[in-house]
Amino acid sequence: MIKLENKKNISLKELEKKAYKSIFEDGLWDIFFGMIFLGFSLTFIELNSEFEIVLKYFLIIAPWNLGAILILMLGKRYITIPRLGYVEFGPKRQKAKHKLGYFIIINIMVFALLLALPLSGILGDLSLGNSLTALLIGFLIIWLPLSVVAFIFSFSRLYIYAIMGGISFYLTEILYPLVGEPFDAIISFGIIGGIMIIIGIALLVRFLQKYPSVKINNKV
Repeated sequence: MIKLENKKNISLKELEKKAYKSIFEDGLWDIFFGMIFLGFSLTFIELNSEFEIVLKYFLIIAPWNLGAILILMLGKRYITIPRLGYVEFGPKRQKAKHKLGYFIIINIMVFALLLALPLSGILGDLSLGNSLTALLIGFLIIWLPLSVVAFIFSFSRLYIYAIMGGISFYLTEILYPLVGEPFDAIISFGIIGGIMIIIGIALLVRFLQKYPSVKINNKV
């Protein structure tokens, strides 16, 4: 009897694990992260206007990132859930989500601090334009956070995206002598974001083929 219960517990855990991994099968998260990286490349666009910050962040970047969120949410609502259903995960998974929420908030604060310090002048004449610093910045604000998210969500592809994002600043340094600013950053983050989106679209197409929409016929 005890063995039977243990087998049931193991099978339920395996089912929950498979269901949890299926969250990322549709490619929507890949598209989301790709759009975020593309949105980050938009921050380097230079506008010849005294209202550059307002135009750039509130009229371009904010709507772009909002669009990424809407694509993820609406895609899950109208594509994934109708095909796979909605799963309520156990306390362990729910606890992981709460931890992730706290981690994201802390990461946003650290990211804002890292952006504010060079602009504030506190760092003085410290040079940030070198390969080692670029790798360090990429490690702290992209690779490390995304790796933690990948671990919490068991999202294996995100480890690869974390590495790609982590070297983005380093790639920018390499491209700078060739194309200059702002194209070095635009190309760097644009390529990485584009790769993620292409992978996401390919996964989404495969997902739609694997789980075709089922129409319910109410006629008797």
